[in-house]
Amino acid sequence: TAPVLFLSIRNDFEARLAAARAGADGYVTKPVDVLELVGVLERVLARQAEEAIRVLVVDDDLDVANHHADLLRAAGMEAAVVTEPREVMGPLVQFRPDVLLMDINMPGASGWEVVSVLRQFGPDIAYLPVVFLTSQATPMRRVRSIRVGGDAFLAKPVDPAELVNTVGARGERGRELRGLFARLNASDERFRAIMGSASEAILSTNE
Repeated sequence: TAPVLFLSIRNDFEARLAAARAGADGYVTKPVDVLELVGVLERVLARQAEEAIRVLVVDDDLDVANHHADLLRAAGMEAAVVTEPREVMGPLVQFRPDVLLMDINMPGASGWEVVSVLRQFGPDIAYLPVVFLTSQATPMRRVRSIRVGGDAFLAKPVDPAELVNTVGARGERGRELRGLFARLNASDERFRAIMGSASEAILSTNE
């Protein structure tokens, strides 16, 4: 049951396909990029630790929101509920969800409008996966959901298994993206610290 990572000088599709068929949990090319390796290890170890996916459920109908939250909790996830779309920022910062389960039809601000606003913030929020829910699953509504940055679209009443699988998959992806941004920020901060403390000029040349 131990995770298996493949290291290879090959970076082509066939090599990666062979690794996937062999049950690889990760694939890293040589020479090894430390940030990439750390990212793969974090993803694999987080999966092994079975950390609960955090889901923020945004729906003006409290009964429906609690029902969906209970389904997700029964599947081993953590869920918090917001019934006022205009008050979503506080729970986003405090709860730090891995994915949003967002109703579309809400008074005051639609799910589309809420997501459009969230996409204006920093990467932690701007790239947070969103699963839209609606009782009117028309093709045009699906298209608009994609255009505003939705990652998935589910029709009410939603099948419990479909809800759990869709939200869980998007949540894992959201956690990977957050880890990536954290590593990039750390790398950028280290570079700035080195540049700020350098006592001599750093020159580059193509010779």
